[in-house]
Amino acid sequence: MQVINIDVAGKQTFFCVGKQYDKNATVIYFRGLELSSGAQLYLTVGGTRYSLANPSFVINEHLTNLSGDYKAQLSVKDGDTETVVRIFTFRVEAVGYQSHEIEGNNEPVLTVDDCQQAVAEYVNDNQEMLRGPRGEPGETDGLLVTEPDRSLLVYESDDCTMAVSGLKIAKYGGIVTLDLDLTYENKSAEEYTYPTFSIDMQEAIGLTPTSSVLPVYLYAVNEDGSYVDLAGQCSMCIKDGVLIGKVLDESDTIHGKVIFLTAD
Repeated sequence: MQVINIDVAGKQTFFCVGKQYDKNATVIYFRGLELSSGAQLYLTVGGTRYSLANPSFVINEHLTNLSGDYKAQLSVKDGDTETVVRIFTFRVEAVGYQSHEIEGNNEPVLTVDDCQQAVAEYVNDNQEMLRGPRGEPGETDGLLVTEPDRSLLVYESDDCTMAVSGLKIAKYGGIVTLDLDLTYENKSAEEYTYPTFSIDMQEAIGLTPTSSVLPVYLYAVNEDGSYVDLAGQCSMCIKDGVLIGKVLDESDTIHGKVIFLTAD
């Protein structure tokens, strides 16, 4: 386990606390605290408040599901008075995809790398077919394209709105791709605050992946049609059928692609 010692009186406020999907792999120790008897220590990270029994904190699965920067506020409550000790930035580094074994009774025919390469090659060779007949959903030569109902794929809170404004599912054998359009609004007035959201997509997808966690490859499209990789700015994943992520600044529409294997 990685150990990070943070001097609460020191100058450094930015810390890389681990990589995406590395749950419970890093422990942080806060040094230099002088707590009176009965005082309670709290750490608020990414909008979630944790009560600390001692001056340490383990970077948990909830934080490592998503990459990016988290605002972390360390505070002490003594009686009716709560004081902010220090505000830090914790970074979870992005990884390209989650390494995992494909479960089953037999050895898998495809690895995750094989799957991504196969889908990329198929898309390049069959771009017109992927669009379906005249752009409409349909089945052509074993490739099934569907566009399920998106009316319930919306998250609304005081801090943000996130909606799946476009969803196309392409299935070819056991290989599945999801094309997502995601429209969001960050309502928080506080700078560098990225609210989290969750949208249950299991029913809309209607397929069971071989992995419980599916990375979402995010990108934006410029006015000239060029693409911008958003991996360094935000991250999302579908975990057990639920789309989770953080909302960027202001409002916009971004796009995502998910690739996975299924036995369905």
